[in-house]
Amino acid sequence: RDLLKKLKEFNPDLPETAYNKAFEILTEETSTKSLAEINRDKYVMLKDGIQVEYTNDRGKVVTKRLKVFDFEDYENNYFHAVRQLWIEGKSRRMRRPDIVGFVNGIPLLFIELKAAHRKLEKAYNDNFTDYLDVIPKLFHTNAFVVLSNGIESRIGSITAKYQHFNEWKRITEDEQGVVDLDRIILGICEKSRFMDLFENFILFDDTFGTVIKLIAKNHQFIGVNKA
Repeated sequence: RDLLKKLKEFNPDLPETAYNKAFEILTEETSTKSLAEINRDKYVMLKDGIQVEYTNDRGKVVTKRLKVFDFEDYENNYFHAVRQLWIEGKSRRMRRPDIVGFVNGIPLLFIELKAAHRKLEKAYNDNFTDYLDVIPKLFHTNAFVVLSNGIESRIGSITAKYQHFNEWKRITEDEQGVVDLDRIILGICEKSRFMDLFENFILFDDTFGTVIKLIAKNHQFIGVNKA
C-alpha cells in the first residue's frame, strides 16, 4: 500500500500498469541467486529506480525508471517501525522479529533485541541467523541489521559475521563516544542520517567470488560527510 502510493506520488501521470510492474519487479523472487545477490539487485533498484516498460496513451513502448525514495527531501518519505511483526516463512513456519523499520513500505531495517544479561552474540547466533534461514524474503531489501541488549549495540549487514558488526558511538566527531541502544538508534535511525547512510554508504564487493555487503563504520560516515 505505502509503496504503491509513493510510486504514484514520485512518478506521476503514468498508466496503472507501470506502477504494478514496478511493484512486481521489486517483489519478485528467484531461486537462482543467493540472498546477497538478491539484496544487491534490489538495492540498485531502490537507489537508482525500478526500470519498467509500458505502453503510453499513443501506443508507444516507453522505458522509465520509477523513483522509490526521495533523496532530496528525506521528510518526503514515509517511515514506519513495527514491533513484533509475525511473518510466515519456509514450510509455513512463523517468526516474529522484534522491530522492522519500513521506508515507503520497504523493510530496510531489522533490529534484534536481547535482555541486558544476555550476551549480544546470542542475538546473532540464536536469532538473526535463524531469521535468515526461515524468513529470507524479509532481507531481500534489508539495508541494516542492528543487534542490541540495551548495553551493547552493533550494526552490520546481512552478509557480515558477528565480528564484523560494529558499534556506533558518536553523532558528531567531537563528542564523547557512548555505547548504548539510544545512541545507535539516534545515530542511524534519525531520518536524514538513515537515508544518507542508505544512499551513500553501502557497497557490494564480489572480489572473491561471493557477494559481500559492506556498511560504512561510524567514523567513516562522520569523516566523509565532514570532508
